[in-house]
Amino acid sequence: MAKFMAVGILGFVVDASTFYVFSRAFHLSLLVAQACSFSVAVVNNFVWNRHWTFPEARSKSFRRQLTQFYATSVAGLIIRSITIALVAAPFHRLAATYQFFALPPRLLGDYAALSTAVLIVFIWNYVINRIWTFGEVI
Repeated sequence: MAKFMAVGILGFVVDASTFYVFSRAFHLSLLVAQACSFSVAVVNNFVWNRHWTFPEARSKSFRRQLTQFYATSVAGLIIRSITIALVAAPFHRLAATYQFFALPPRLLGDYAALSTAVLIVFIWNYVINRIWTFGEVI
């Protein structure tokens, strides 16, 4: 799981940096830039997971595993979006009620919602990819 987490952190760096390039250097809209950077990050994460995290799972077809990994990632993006939509308002109210730290309640609520979603999606991605995409490792 530690290797999967390390790949995820690298994937975030790839996502953020390619998003910057697509949005700033190529002047793509935010929606298009984030879709492109998401795709680049998914391919990066897949390659690292296939060769480093789960190397014993390379007996499956590259194309099939990439398709499964991408589908799992897209489902994770949907889960992330739904989770944020569901928990943001309660976290905003909680942050406003108790005035945690010196951060504005809205910002603190946003970070709490994002953190919750990232944790849920990390668990989703790890379990589904371990069982379905890289199934030989079980």
